[in-house]
Amino acid sequence: MKPLQIETVSLYGPGLPGWHDSIPVLQAPERYNEELTTPLQSPFLTSAIKRRTTQHMQLAIYAADKALEGTDVNPNNVELVFATTEGDLNISHHIFCSLTQETKSVSPTRFHNVILNAAAGHLGILTKNTAGATTVTAASYSMAVGLLQAYTTALTESIPVLYVAYDAPAILQIHTGSKPIDPFAVGFLFNPHTTSQRVASIQLDLRDGTDITPVDHPVLAEVSKRSSAAGSLPLLMALAEKRPATVALPYSGCQLLQVEVMP
Repeated sequence: MKPLQIETVSLYGPGLPGWHDSIPVLQAPERYNEELTTPLQSPFLTSAIKRRTTQHMQLAIYAADKALEGTDVNPNNVELVFATTEGDLNISHHIFCSLTQETKSVSPTRFHNVILNAAAGHLGILTKNTAGATTVTAASYSMAVGLLQAYTTALTESIPVLYVAYDAPAILQIHTGSKPIDPFAVGFLFNPHTTSQRVASIQLDLRDGTDITPVDHPVLAEVSKRSSAAGSLPLLMALAEKRPATVALPYSGCQLLQVEVMP
C-alpha cells in the first residue's frame, strides 16, 4: 500500500490530556501519571449537547474537534471514519433494563443514541457535514480495523479522512474477566495531499501473526489493554518519538496490521 500523511493527531485518556501535552510523556513514559486527566473541553460540547449525549459520544466529538483544530480541512465535507470497541454499552444497559419493567418505557434520547454511528451523526450535525460517515466495531480489534478503513478510503478516494477511535467506561462488562474501560479517544486527520502541517506518514500492510508491538512501561501497558482505542498507544509513542518505526497492531485472532511510521 502507499504512504499516507497524518496531518494532525488528537488524544485524550488517563494521564494523557491532549496530543501536544502528552508528547513528553509518550517520549519518556517514566513521567506518566495516570491521575493527571483534565475535563473534556470543546466548543462543540455545550451544555445543550452534553444533555443530549453521553460520555462515549462526547469523547468522539472532542477528539474530532481537536484533530480538525487549526487545519485547512473543511469540517463541512471531510469524510468521517469512527471506531469503537462495543458501542455505547451504558445506553444499551439502560434500554435493556427499561424493557424489563412493566411499562417498558424507553427514553427517546437514549433510543436515538443507541445506534452505533450516533457520535458520527452528532458531529455531522454540529459541523453541517455532508460527506460520508462510517462507524465500525470489531471488539478488541476495532482500532486497527477502523484505521485500515480510514487509510484505504483516503487513498482510494484521494480525499482527507478524519479517523476517531474512542471508548468509555461501562456499567457492566460483556465478557467475563474483561478489564475496566478507561475514557480514551484518539483522532487522526489523514490527507493524501501535501499540506503545511504533518506529523508523519504511515504505510499499512496486513500480515499473518499475533506478535503485536508491546508498550514497555508497565502502567501504560495496562492502560493500552483496557480498550481497543487505547491499543493505539504503541503507534502514538512511535509518532511522538519522531523516528522511523514499525508498529504491529492486532487486527484479528490471526492477523496483524503492520504500520510503517515515517517522520
